[in-house]
Amino acid sequence: MNIARYCSLTSAAPVLALALLLGGCGGRQAPKTDLHPIDQGRAVLLMQEAIESNGVKPAPGHDVDLGEGKKLHVDLLVGSTGYGIAYVTAYEAEALGKSLPQRRNSEEMRIQPVGDLHVLLLYDDGYQYDAGETHSQTAVAAEGKLKRDVADYMLRVVKSHESK
Repeated sequence: MNIARYCSLTSAAPVLALALLLGGCGGRQAPKTDLHPIDQGRAVLLMQEAIESNGVKPAPGHDVDLGEGKKLHVDLLVGSTGYGIAYVTAYEAEALGKSLPQRRNSEEMRIQPVGDLHVLLLYDDGYQYDAGETHSQTAVAAEGKLKRDVADYMLRVVKSHESK
C-alpha cells in the first residue's frame, strides 16, 4: 500500500467522523411552530365586518338547544334571515361532543340546522396563526381566511336562499 495514500486516509478519518457526528446529532433544529387560534372576541368582530360588507346588519346571537342538555352559543345572527354563525372553540367542541356534526378536517365548515335557524359552524382550529419564530401562518392570513369564509357563506348560502 502506498504510504502517502494511507496517511491521507487516516488523517481524514477523524475529521470525517467528527463531521458526521456533529451533522447527525441534532445540530441546529428548526424553530417549533407555535400555532394559536384567533381569539373568540376578535373572531366575532371579524365576522361582523364580513356580514356588514355583504350589506346585512348582524344581530347579537344567543344560545340554541342541541338536545340532551347541550347548548351551542351562536355568536351572530345574520340580520333577520334565519341564519347564524358560531365560532366554536376547542373547549366548546369538547363540551358539546357528539351534539355537533363530525368533521373530516379542521378546514371543513358545517351548517347545523337548529329549529328555524341554520348555523354556520366555524371551528377555531381552522383559523390558527403562528405566534412563534417561524411565521408559517400569520395572524393576518388567519383573519383573512375567517372573513373570506363568512363572506362565502353570505354569498353562497344566505343570499342564494333569500333570492328564492
